[in-house]
Amino acid sequence: KYLALSLLVILLSAFIPFDDFDGRIDSGWFTLSHDGRYAAVVSVPDTLIVIDLQTGTEAQRVIFPGEVITAEFAADGRLGVITAQDAEFGVWTYDLAADVRESVGTLDEPPVRVWISEVGDVWVEALTQQAYILNMMTGERLPSAPYADSTAVMRNGRTAAPFAVTSTADGLIKLWHLETGTELGHVQLEMVPDFGRVNDMSGHYLAVNVRARSEVLLLDFDQSAVIARLPVPNGAYIHGLMVMPGGEQVVGVQFDDEPIVGLWDVTTGQFTNLGTFHPCSRVPDLMRLSGTTLVIGCGEGLDVWQLSDMNAPEIRLDNVQHLQSVSHIDFSDFGTFRTGAFSVSPNGEYAAVIDST
Repeated sequence: KYLALSLLVILLSAFIPFDDFDGRIDSGWFTLSHDGRYAAVVSVPDTLIVIDLQTGTEAQRVIFPGEVITAEFAADGRLGVITAQDAEFGVWTYDLAADVRESVGTLDEPPVRVWISEVGDVWVEALTQQAYILNMMTGERLPSAPYADSTAVMRNGRTAAPFAVTSTADGLIKLWHLETGTELGHVQLEMVPDFGRVNDMSGHYLAVNVRARSEVLLLDFDQSAVIARLPVPNGAYIHGLMVMPGGEQVVGVQFDDEPIVGLWDVTTGQFTNLGTFHPCSRVPDLMRLSGTTLVIGCGEGLDVWQLSDMNAPEIRLDNVQHLQSVSHIDFSDFGTFRTGAFSVSPNGEYAAVIDST
């Protein structure tokens, strides 16, 4: 399902079934590279399979000593990985480009997340009785700021490190930086929202679903303000909310029980139903956005969407729903054609091409 405009090709969606890979992949959990090129999934119990999302094929397969608990891609393309074996927890890095696995150290307490900082240090967060953050390279250890804040009553579990988001009982939303333990910003809301997600690369924006008011709010932590109120069709509960890198669009995934991908234009508030993703047997296990690549993980596989900037005039799509129902059309079914030149009707229903005979 492609739309070609000049030299630009927009891949709207492609499903990558887990059955295509050797091993047992029990869930749609994955970690997504920052450039949106690769996703790593767990083949039970001890293997990470790195999938090239552009080709739908296996890029690498990495076996670890022990069960893989979690992993996270870093900006430099490496993976931070946590494993468990014999009541000991291993911390690893894996360099995809060099195909090199390295041990960083072990812990007696179970870490819940791992990440590699901008300077290359490997960090973990452990939520034990004394929740803490640990730099595995330097040994620096500090309290987990979100848990040290006595006013916080809720933490958004979908926020990728080094960021964390909490809420107080009266709706004060705080953004934290885990490596420094500092509060980066806050926005006061009128109520505690159903949480969404920050844009992972910068943490600048947060989109939240306020179901009681049938709207999505876009928060700007630099301005300490709500900068957009976006109406939700039929007051649906949105299971996944993500913010495009520049904050111009908000993406929603799974509206109530419907496997829908939707997009809001922040400037106009306009909502566009982009279509349906591959149906899951349950609510998707994970949804992530890196740049313009959206990946939806189900028990059966990964649904990959390439989202264009809907505001760019040269690629503006006013009726993208039609694109979801168009399959490949072979010119040989109609006549003789020397080029792929065509003109498409404004409503997206028809295309005119030139028969060379």
